[in-house]
Amino acid sequence: MDHIGFEQRVEQERWLLSLTCYDRQPALYDEEREVLARYLREREVGKQQVRLIGLPAALGRLYAPIEAALVVTRASEETHRKVLYLLLRQIHDCQCLYWGWSSEQWQHFFNANPRLTSPAVERHCGQHLLGVAYLLTGFSEFQSIACYASPAVLAARIFGRVTLDDAARQLYEELVRRGYRSPAHLQMLKRPIGEVMLRLGSSRLEEITLDVLRAVHDEYQSKADRKAVARLAYALYSLGIVEGTLFMGNGRRRPEPREGKLLESVPPVWASWCQRWLDTATQRRRARIYRVLLQAGRWLARTYPDITSPAEWTREIAIAYVAAVDRQQVGEWRVQTPSANAGKPLRARTKANTIAALRTFFLDCQAWGWIPARFDPRRCLVVPRAVKALLVPQPRPIADEVWAKLLWAGLNLTEADLVGSEPSPFAVPPYPFAMVRAVALTWLLAGLRSDELRRLRLGCIRQQPGPVSPETAEAQSHSAVCWLEVPPNKSGPAFTKPVEALLGEAVAAWEQARPPSPAALDPKTGDLVHYLFCYRGIQLGVRYLNETLIPLLCRKAGIPCEDQHGTITSHRARATMASHLANASQPMSLLALQQWLGHQSPEATLQYVKDNPVTLAQAYTDAGYFGRNVRLVEVLIDREAIQNGATAQGAPWKFYDLGHGYCTYDFFDQCPHRMVCARCAFYRPKAATHEQWLEARDNLQRMLHGIPLTDDEQRAVQEEVDAIEQLCLRLADQPTPAGLTSRQMAAHDQHAPMMIPVASIPVV
Repeated sequence: MDHIGFEQRVEQERWLLSLTCYDRQPALYDEEREVLARYLREREVGKQQVRLIGLPAALGRLYAPIEAALVVTRASEETHRKVLYLLLRQIHDCQCLYWGWSSEQWQHFFNANPRLTSPAVERHCGQHLLGVAYLLTGFSEFQSIACYASPAVLAARIFGRVTLDDAARQLYEELVRRGYRSPAHLQMLKRPIGEVMLRLGSSRLEEITLDVLRAVHDEYQSKADRKAVARLAYALYSLGIVEGTLFMGNGRRRPEPREGKLLESVPPVWASWCQRWLDTATQRRRARIYRVLLQAGRWLARTYPDITSPAEWTREIAIAYVAAVDRQQVGEWRVQTPSANAGKPLRARTKANTIAALRTFFLDCQAWGWIPARFDPRRCLVVPRAVKALLVPQPRPIADEVWAKLLWAGLNLTEADLVGSEPSPFAVPPYPFAMVRAVALTWLLAGLRSDELRRLRLGCIRQQPGPVSPETAEAQSHSAVCWLEVPPNKSGPAFTKPVEALLGEAVAAWEQARPPSPAALDPKTGDLVHYLFCYRGIQLGVRYLNETLIPLLCRKAGIPCEDQHGTITSHRARATMASHLANASQPMSLLALQQWLGHQSPEATLQYVKDNPVTLAQAYTDAGYFGRNVRLVEVLIDREAIQNGATAQGAPWKFYDLGHGYCTYDFFDQCPHRMVCARCAFYRPKAATHEQWLEARDNLQRMLHGIPLTDDEQRAVQEEVDAIEQLCLRLADQPTPAGLTSRQMAAHDQHAPMMIPVASIPVV
C-alpha cells in the first residue's frame, strides 16, 4: 500500500486502527526527549523493567499507539515488552517518532539493527514489529525485510487467522465448483489472499480489484505464485467480485519487440523507420516482419553504409538485396546464439518470406506517403524464378497404417491412459477424461487447424436433421453425420462442415460434464464467447495438442512420434484427412474439399492434397505403356544344326516365330521390319502361309463389300485394312536384313504380297 492510500483510509476512518485520536507529530517534545533518555538509561542498568505499568506517563504519546497495534497482533506479554523496548530505543536513536520514519528508515531498523539479529528476538518479535510498522505507518516493503516470513503469516497476525481461513475456504469452494479438485488449492490460495489483504488494508473480498491482482501477479517471480494469483482472480471473477481474469485471452496484448539485442548492429535511422512501421502496421505477423527488416538493416550497414533510410533506396539496391538473400546462409545478419544449422543455405520458403517482408515494408511506406516511389517493389523485390520453382506444395500426410493406429488409439482411449500424461500440476492442467477424448476425436475427425480447435464455441455441434423412425435408427447410427460450426479463422469467416456423428457424441458428453466457466474474449473477433474446450476458466493450451495429446495417442498406439516426414504435429492431421478425401474411391471434388477445409481458393486446398501413389501406379498400369511396345516373340533353337557344325557353314540355327513363318536373322530385335515382315532372304514361311494371308485379306474385303454392316462396323473393318496397308507402304523402301527392299523383292515375284504382317504375337 502506498502512503497516499494509507492516509486516505486513516482520514476516512477505514483503517484497522483509529489513528486520528493520536498526536502524530513526528518530532519529540523536550520533556519526552529527557524522560525517554532517562528511562532507557535506567532500563539498561537493570533498575526498571519495561512493563505497561512501569512506563512514565510523559511517554504516553510514544507507547500508546504501539500498545494498540500489539493488541491487534495478539502479542504475548513477553513479546509486548520486547517490541516496546526496541521501538523506544529506535525513537531515541533517531530522535524522531515512527510517524515520520521513511521506508528506508524502517528497512534500516529491521535489517541493520543489532538488537534484532538474535534468532530468538527475530522469531518472537519480527512479525509483531512488522505488524506495528504496517498498522501505524502503512509500511509495506516487506520483501526487503529479513525477518518477513510470508504474506499469509503476516496477514493472519494482523487480520486474524480465522478471517484469513474463512476467505480462503470461500474461494476454494468456488474453485471446486469450477473444476479444481485438488485440496492443495486451499493452502495455495492463502499466500495471494494475504498479499492482497495487506495491499488493501482490508480483509473484505469485495474491495479487491483486478488492478491489484495484476500488480501482485506481475511482481511475483515464482511460476507457482503467479499461478496461485491467477486462481485467486478466477475465483473472484466467478463470484462476480472482479471484472476479469488473469488468464490468456483477457484482452492484454503481448508486448511488441522493441529493444535488446534485436537492435544490435542496426543503423539507428533504419531502426526508427522499422519501429514506425511496426507501430502503424496491422499485419498479424508484423513482429516477424519487423525482425526481418532489422536483418535487412544489418545487411544495409555492411553493404551500403551510406544508405540509412528507406527513402534512399534505389532499384539497384533492391535488386542487390534479392541477390544477397538468394545467397544468404542460416545465422547471417542475425544476432542470436549459434545454431546447429548455421552456415547452411536458407530454404526456398525462408528466402521467399524474407523478400516478401521487405516488399511489404516498402509497399506500405509508399502507400502511406512516407517515402517517394523511386522504384516498384512488386517488380524489384520479387522472388527469383529458381527459388519460386522450389515453392511447390509439399503436404506431409501421415502414412495410412500410422493414421489407422492413431484413430484406433483415439477411439479406444481410456482414463487409465491419462496417468502420467501431465508432467506437473502447473505445466499442463489435468483435464478430465471426457474433455481429453473430445479433443482427441476432434483432432482426428474434424480436420481443423489447432487455433480453430481451441476456439470452438460451446454448442458448436448440431445434429443432422432427418427422420428418426425405429426402422432407420440403426442405419443412421452407422452412417449419419452431424454439423460442426467452425469459428472465424485466418482465411475466412465462420462456416459449418459435416463431421462424423461419433465426434458429436464425444462433444456432447464433454458438454454435459463441463464445469461452468466464464465467457472469455476471442482475440480474433473481439467477442465474449464460451469456449467448448475450457476448463477451470482456462482455454485449451496452445501447445497441448503437440506436446501432450499427440504423444499420448502415439504411446497408446505403440508408434513413435516421428515418421519419414518429421514430427507428427497437429496440422499434419489436416493434410492427412484432405488427402484421404481427395483420393477415396468416391473422392470429394476440389470445390467440396475447399469448402470442407474452409479455404478461400482452390490453390490453398491443393497445398494440403497429395496424390495417392497406389492410385497413380494403377493408372500407369492401366495405360499399358510398356506392354504396348514390348512383344514376346518365341524363339526356336535348332540344336541339330549346332551339334553337326552346320552353323559354321552359315546355316541358320535361331528361328523367331512370327506366326505365319520364321525369321532367321540373328539381330531380329533391331530389324525395322520385325512387326511387318518383308519376306527377305532370312524369312522361312510356314506351309500355306501365303494362301492364309490372301484369304484373310479377301475375307476383310468381302466383309466390307459383301456384308451389310453398320457405320461403326464398316469403320472398324476399314481401319484395320488401312492400318496394315499404311504400315506396308511406309516400309516398302526400307532395306531388309538381306539388302533388298520389299518393293524390289515384290518386282521379282508378282504374285506375292509386298509384306506379311506378324500374326498372333502375344503381349507381355
